[in-house]
Order: sequence, then C-alpha cells, then structure tokens
Amino acid sequence: MLSKDVLESVVFMYDGADAAMDPSHEDHSAGGTGWLVGMPWDTNPNWAHVYVVTSKHIINNSKFPVVRVNRKNDEPDVFHFSNPDEWHIHASADIAIHRIDLTQDHQFKYEGRNKFLTNEHIEKYAFGEGDSVYSVGRFVNFTGQQQNRPVVRFGRVAMMSPARINNEDLLLVEMRSRTGYSGSPVWIYIDPVASRWARGVENKMIDVGSPSIGPFLIGVHSIQLYGDGPNSDQNTKGAQTGMTGVVPIQKLEELLNMEDVKNERDQAEKDNPPQGEYESVITETSQSDAKRDDVLKTMLDTPPDPRKSG
Repeated sequence: MLSKDVLESVVFMYDGADAAMDPSHEDHSAGGTGWLVGMPWDTNPNWAHVYVVTSKHIINNSKFPVVRVNRKNDEPDVFHFSNPDEWHIHASADIAIHRIDLTQDHQFKYEGRNKFLTNEHIEKYAFGEGDSVYSVGRFVNFTGQQQNRPVVRFGRVAMMSPARINNEDLLLVEMRSRTGYSGSPVWIYIDPVASRWARGVENKMIDVGSPSIGPFLIGVHSIQLYGDGPNSDQNTKGAQTGMTGVVPIQKLEELLNMEDVKNERDQAEKDNPPQGEYESVITETSQSDAKRDDVLKTMLDTPPDPRKSG
C-alpha cells in the first residue's frame, strides 16, 4: 500500500485562481502537478524550507500560475505565484521550484533529499531497466472539487541512462500518462518478490520475505512521447506510445543548490525565525531507511541456506 505521506506531498497547479476553485471553468483542465520538498534550515536542521516542485513548461505556459493546497478543514487554499521571476527555473531542464509558506492549518507532507535516488543507491541495489516506478499526480478527469485528490499510475523503467530528447536529457519509463501529470514526482522501487534475487555489488541471494527496496525519487514527469515524436501536446497527431520522459532527480538537486536559491534560504532564516509550522520529518525518514538497510545488510551478510535455494 502506498504511503499516505506520498499522496499528501502532492499539490495541484492551475492557470489562475478562478480555474483552481471552479471545476466548470474553461481553464480548469490547464496546469498540472506539483509536489513538496524540504531543505533543512542551516540554523536548525530540525526545521525545513519547503518548496513546490513542478515542470518549467507549466510555469511558462500559464498566464497566472497558482498552487492549490489542501487544508485540514477540507477546503482548498490557493497560493498566487504568478510572477515568473519569482520561480527558480533550471537553465537546461524542465523543472522549476518556488518557496512556499505553509502552516499547521494545511494538510501536507514534504519529501526530504534523503529520498532522492543516488548513484550509491543504483550501485548498491542495482536499480535499472525493468524496475517498478509510479507517478502521483493530477488526473484532470477527476481532480476533486474541494480537495486535491492525486491519482497514482504505475510502470517500469525503460531506459535508465538519460536519452537526448528535445535538447534535454531525460530518463524513459514505460508508463501511460496524460495532460495534468506534468511536474509530478516519479518514484522507483524494488518489490519484495524482485528483491529476493541477487541485487547490487554484493551479488548474494536475499531470502524470501525480504523488504521492498525504496521507494526513491527518480525524477519529475516532463513529457509524453507520441508516435510522430516527443511532444507534450495532447492534440499532436500520432498515437501515444505509452513512454514518458522524466527529468532526472539530480537536476532538482542542482536547482536546490543554485546560489540564488541558497541566498533566498539564508535571507528567510534571518528574517523569519521558525515559528513551528515546519517540523521536520527528514530525521524520522532517515531512521526508517537505516532500519531497512540494516535488515538488508544482515540478509546479504548471511550465506544462503542451500536447503532454500531450490
């Protein structure tokens, strides 16, 4: 079962507040998906700066981009980030971020950088083609009138090494999608059945009953590929191939560490000392990951029982 925290880390993007609040509005289907990521305060690592992550093309294609976030009272809240200059945009990747000030009245979680897929994870667990992925985003046929209702879509990694598409390096996943999922987080994991086989550099058997590995954030949904070439326009001629292009998560890491983004965090810490609304979940998540790694290490260090190898 998918963690509720993953669902609550997803927000919806709209072109204008009217479209966000009125399902009958002509622009209600425009926009896409965003999700929340937290960066620890330098002055207090138990607190975090929270950013909305989405696709750059959503910001560029919207006249008045807004972010819709759930409240605990079951009513949505809309954040107006309509000035394109307010967004931090990656120069060579389809990804953008904006700092957001949420409170205890909002129903949300955020992801920590410890959930980003790294080269160490890839080497240790042998992540690659054929492994499972899922994306959590805005299915425009059903978005929820009063609350954001994210919908999950599943698939497999088709190409782990980035392919050059539209002058951008993208991962490829075999996962049907549609308009509205742009900007959504894409996760990779190894399910318990798959993880019982030899994985990673240790090249040892993991016994039946081993935990799943992950999930880790592999990247951000960018485009759908059609029969006549890559294009994110649903009206493009040609059948949808079922292939989705994903911005590697390393591009988000680069964006979060840009000098102007770091300066913004430094200034925020000077001007706005933490008031309680951003209690960090990063430490708890790290502890969970550590427990999982301890279990896997024990299994990998224990020679397989030949009576169970058949």
